[in-house]
Amino acid sequence: KHDVHFGDELVQYQNAQKMLHRPQIEVVSEGILVTFPAEIDTQNIQGKMSFYRPSDKKLDFEWPFSKSGPTLLIPKSKLAGGLWDITLSWQNDGKPFAVKQTIYY
Repeated sequence: KHDVHFGDELVQYQNAQKMLHRPQIEVVSEGILVTFPAEIDTQNIQGKMSFYRPSDKKLDFEWPFSKSGPTLLIPKSKLAGGLWDITLSWQNDGKPFAVKQTIYY
């Protein structure tokens, strides 16, 4: 199943690599904060964040979003402490993007 979509994912990552500034994913006291750069029109942005827990797949989840502002907060109540692989994927003006980051929460 994953192989079928690999080409699409590669395009998303390449589109994000071409960006001057990519969204920032950071740990804050309230949870995980995503800040989209000013050059992204957040009025029509839609996407999802996928949270993968290498040590326990039962904790994996997705967080779909539709934004009208520059930030997105995943509340700490949704996150268990430990290592997370996060994939942020979104569409802006019909173009797909994705970034990955590993964090320790």
